[in-house]
Parts: sequence; C-alpha cells; structure tokens
Amino acid sequence: MDVNSRKYWENRFSLDWDKKEGREQTRFFCEIALRHIPHQVIKDIKENALSVSDWGCAQGECVNLMSKLFRDSRVTGIDFSQRAIEKAKGNFPENDFFCFDIDDMKEKYDVLFSSNTLEHFDNPLDIAEKLIKYAKKYFILLLPFQENNRIEEHLFTFDYSNLPMKIKNFYLLCFREIDCENLEGTYWSGKQALLIYANEKHTDFDSVPLSYLTGDFIGHEEYSDHVEQKASLKTLDRDSLESRLVRAESEIKRISEDQGSLESRIASAEAERDGFYRQLLDIYASDFWKVASFYWRIRDKFFKYPHRFLSTWKREGAKAAIGKLFERLTRAHDSARDRLKSARELQSILDLYYSNKPAEIIIYPPCVDWNVPLYQRPHHIATKLSEFGHLVFYCTTNQHDRTRGFQELKSNLYLTDKFDLLIERIPGAWIIMHAADPTITLDDIQNYRGRGLKLIYEYMDEIHPDIVGSAGHIAQRHRLVSDRQFDAVITTSTKLFREMERVVSKEKLLLNPNGVDYGHFHIKRDKAQCPEEMKDMIDAGKTIIGYHGALAKWIDYSLLNHLARKRPEWQLVLIGWDFDETMRSLGNWDNIKYLGVKQYQQLPAYAIWFDVAIIPFKDGEVAKATSPIKLFEYMAMNKPVVVTRDLVECRRYEGVLVGTDKDEFIIRIEEALMLKDDPAYLSILDRQARENTWDVRARQIEGYIRKVVPAP
Repeated sequence: MDVNSRKYWENRFSLDWDKKEGREQTRFFCEIALRHIPHQVIKDIKENALSVSDWGCAQGECVNLMSKLFRDSRVTGIDFSQRAIEKAKGNFPENDFFCFDIDDMKEKYDVLFSSNTLEHFDNPLDIAEKLIKYAKKYFILLLPFQENNRIEEHLFTFDYSNLPMKIKNFYLLCFREIDCENLEGTYWSGKQALLIYANEKHTDFDSVPLSYLTGDFIGHEEYSDHVEQKASLKTLDRDSLESRLVRAESEIKRISEDQGSLESRIASAEAERDGFYRQLLDIYASDFWKVASFYWRIRDKFFKYPHRFLSTWKREGAKAAIGKLFERLTRAHDSARDRLKSARELQSILDLYYSNKPAEIIIYPPCVDWNVPLYQRPHHIATKLSEFGHLVFYCTTNQHDRTRGFQELKSNLYLTDKFDLLIERIPGAWIIMHAADPTITLDDIQNYRGRGLKLIYEYMDEIHPDIVGSAGHIAQRHRLVSDRQFDAVITTSTKLFREMERVVSKEKLLLNPNGVDYGHFHIKRDKAQCPEEMKDMIDAGKTIIGYHGALAKWIDYSLLNHLARKRPEWQLVLIGWDFDETMRSLGNWDNIKYLGVKQYQQLPAYAIWFDVAIIPFKDGEVAKATSPIKLFEYMAMNKPVVVTRDLVECRRYEGVLVGTDKDEFIIRIEEALMLKDDPAYLSILDRQARENTWDVRARQIEGYIRKVVPAP
C-alpha cells in the first residue's frame, strides 16, 4: 500500500497511531519548532494576531499548543485524513479542524506551518510549491535532516544540497539545525531542520538581525554563501583530514597509556590514604589516646592559670596579677553557676519527657541558627520530628539567636546554646550533623561515638567553595566519611547519593530530597492580603516572573540580565538573602525589583502573585547536586516552574520546564505562561507538592533511624 495514499493514513489513524505514540510525537516536534522559532517572528504573530494553520495536523496536538501560545490568533488544523480530523475535533473541540486534500484548499493563512510531512513524498519541493500558495507571510517547515537511514515511511532525505533558498516569492529567512538525540524525552534520534520562509512583499530583510539566534539566522542575500559554507564541510582537503586523524589517534594512544599510569597511581594513593585513616582510627580507639586526651584536658584546664598568674606578676606587678586572677575566678564562678542552672533545666525536661512518652532524643549541633534569614531543611525536619513525639534539641551559635539555656519553641522542640552539656548528659541520643558544619572535627566524632551517641551525616549540598568557602578541613573530613564513623548517611539528591554509594554501605544510605509545608504555601490570591510592595505591579497588570531563595554565587545573574533585556515587558521579582553580596552582578534594570529578605511566614503572600516561578542556577556541580526547597513550594502554590539545565534533581518531576540556554529559558517561560491557567497542568503540580511534604520526608528519616540502629 502506498504510504502516501489516503487509505494508508486512514488505517494508521484508526489502528495504531495512539499505540505507536503518534500524539506524543506530534507534540514533541511541535515543541521543538516553537522553541526555535525566532522571538521576532513569535512577536509578529502575537502582536498582529496573524492567522496560523498546521498542514498535516494529524490529531491536533500542535494546533492546541499553538492556540495557547497565540491566544489572539485564529489557529486551525488541516489534514487529508478524515479519521485524523474526527479524532482532532474530539480531542480539542475548542479548535477548528478541516479535512482537505492539498488541491482542495481555498483559504490562505498568514502563517502556514507543517511538521514532518514533506519527507513522505518523493517530490517534496513540488509539494512545498503547492503549499506555499496558501501562505501570506510565513511558511514554516520542520523536517528530518540528514536522515541517511530512512524509516520505511520516508521517501526523501533533506540535506544542505537540496534545501532551496527561494520557493516562489518566499525567501529563506531562518535555518536551524537541531540535534534531537540527547533531548530529554526525545522521539527522534537524529537531526531536525527548522526552515522559515518569508514573503518578500511583507518582510523587511534589511532589518533582520543576523546574530539573533545561536544558530544560523540569515537573510536571503546571504543564503548562497551560507549553503556553500555548509556544503564545504563535506569536501575539505582529505589529505589534511587524514593527517589530523593520524595525529589524533597517536594522541589518543598516548593519553590511554598515561591514563593507565595515572589510574595505578591513584589506586596506590587511595590505598595509602585508607591505611593512614585506619591507623588514625586505631589511635583514637587506643587506651593511650584516651589517657593522653584526659591529661591534656586537665593540663589545659588547671595548669595554665598558675603560669598566667606568674607571668602577669612578673610583667605587671602583684596588684595587676591578683586583680586579673579575681576576674577569672569570678567568670569561672558565673560560668559554673550558669552551667548548674542549665543542667537542672535539662534534667527537668528529660524527666518530663521520659515520664510521658519515651522515644528518640535528637540533637542538632550548632551550625545553622534558628532565626537565620532563610528557613531551611534542618528547621523543617527538626519541627516535624518533634511533632512525631521525639525530643529535639536544636543548638545555636547565637549569631542570629539570643538564647541562654533552653528555650521551648513548641512541644518537644527546644532551642539551646548548651550543646556540650547535651553531649555529656544524654548518651544514646542521635546527632544529625550537617556535612558543611565547620565546627565538628574527626576528634569530636570519635568522642561522640565513645559516649554512645549515634551519628547521622546529612549531606545536603555539594562540598564546594561557593557554599563552604575556603574551609578545607570540611572537604578533608568529608573525604573520610565511612561506615565506621556514622550510623546513617542522608543525601538530598541523586548526585550526592551516588557519591556516597562508593563509601557507605547500602543499608546505611538514604536518599531523602527536600520537601514543602504544603498547607503553608497552598493559598489563594487575596487582593486584600497583597503586600504593599507588590500592589503597583499587580494593578499595572504586569507579568510577574519571580524567584525566592538565597541570592549567591550559584545564581546565574547573566541569565537574569539577559531576561530583563530581552523581555522589558516582564517584571522580575527577586526575594531573598544576598548571601555573599554577589547581587552586584545584576544590572540596574527598571523591570527587576529586589524585595529583600521576607520572613518565612510572610513568603507565600508574596510568591502567590508570581505568574511563573524560576530557579536560575548557574550550570555546574552545585546545581547538579541541589534539591531546591523552593521547587516544591512553587508547586504547592500551583506556579509553573522553569529551571536551568543542570538542575537535574528538578527534572525528575513532571511539569518542570527546562531551559538549556538563555534563549530557551525565555521560550520555556513563554510556554509556562500558556500553562499557568491550564487545570490539567496545575493538577500535576499540586499532586507532586502533596507527595513531597516535610511530613513524608521526616517519616522516612524516622523509619530509617529505627531500621539502621534500633532504639536503646
């Protein structure tokens, strides 16, 4: 049966189109095309409400997508298969579809679009000439490109040599070569070519910006040279290429030999390191070390004072020496009194706790204060574990807090500056240690284990200078993480989990991403509750693209500058802590508004007014290892989310839109704006927010605590 016959395609659409994922393929190719059409063409269609028709529309997926993008345009679908049109009308009753053969078409459209159709003909250029009669301004084609091993239904291979510069009075305006093989969720393992032809009568070719696209954006006068340059790639000097190939093969051989030598040296160094580490642990466990450590503590505590007293007497005289000694004794007395008071306070907390419901006691060392500008994972998990009936002590450095002794934050949850007292008085408690904690040493870890405490190593972020600064001892301690030190290791992303898999046994390792307080963020817009700082933007009808969270070195400020420059009609709103004063990289744009730090309780009242929420991280290891809390907070507010390429943890979740470069990031935001009122899409976001709450995360940790080491 002729693959281009009406009967063939009626059978396809009746029998196996859905089974072979035809609808998904149509949507995939349409998204590729819309993503790569130049902004000025998209803008022309939108601003002038140009009519659009999809020729070869199949069951209508692309018509539906384009009607959402071009809301003021009349968008129609045409196909010669009666069965396809019937299904399209059933799938998308709000759109117009027509069953016409190419010779029966009468109406002309400002934009005629066709995706992956012409390759089904052995005379595609003749078909293109017929079709272009029905285009007024633009003729847009998406075609398989350089398809050397054609599938059975394809009768023609498009290449540089057979793409016309001109079809009738339409000249090639734009050419994009798109490699689809590595695209997420791809339905095509090769290349596609996007070609946009413009009517000479309606297009000012002199105004075309030749460098607008990252691909080739060309005017009709340049096309001959362009094709010649492309074709010349196939006919370069063969002798030169062969010579370069020989040199490359020689270099590969040399590198392979060097690699073998390096791998051997690395293995030897790692074995030596492990040997040193085992010796270090043996020293920590030895009786000599315990006696020596005790001696040094006694020496430092008692013997230093006589030495200081005599030195001061000799240097400043007896009166000064006696005065300073009195000051030290007074401070020591006050410290002892404060310690005694805190010890009694702690004992009363423990007595009450054990009398009511004995469960786990969990200690957070002083690393992230309770009242820091950003409410983070440790706060959420500590709160939830306390709600589950566990006694939680959250220790503070008092940089942002003002706590002396024990402050009850809520039932079973205490803020305290008495970490050392907890270590002494509560053997068998669990310590949840942050991997980036700068204060805990290997000696401390050994001391905790010697006291019968159980340790959880929580690996939340890449150990990277942008996060931990120049604290090399953190990275050194991290390299020595093993089963011998910790009872469990929690990671928040797949990348961190894979790293820990190499050094920690599977039964002690848990992947536990971040989450959301769904009830806190799942609110409705209420103009009466709108913050003053947002009212002018909202009253002006601005499209608000928003971000909340830390503003630091890992934020792609160049992307935000690009976004502000390319879309002056959008309002960018940034909320958060200028963590390391890198916001100076942000240009002075009228359409970027920084609202500063907002308290966690206030945050939803601001973010609910975002039209689209973004997570603009720089590409790199920090992004690859991050599980952003804000992702689930955005989802709980039912906000479309657009992220950058290397936020791989975000890409695990349905509905997240990914921009692989600056221009595609803008295109994805435009797509998100189309989806922001789509009930089906919003239900996906809402479902995923409900599935990723802090309750779920804390229950998983609680279960793992009991699984790894049963409670005493």
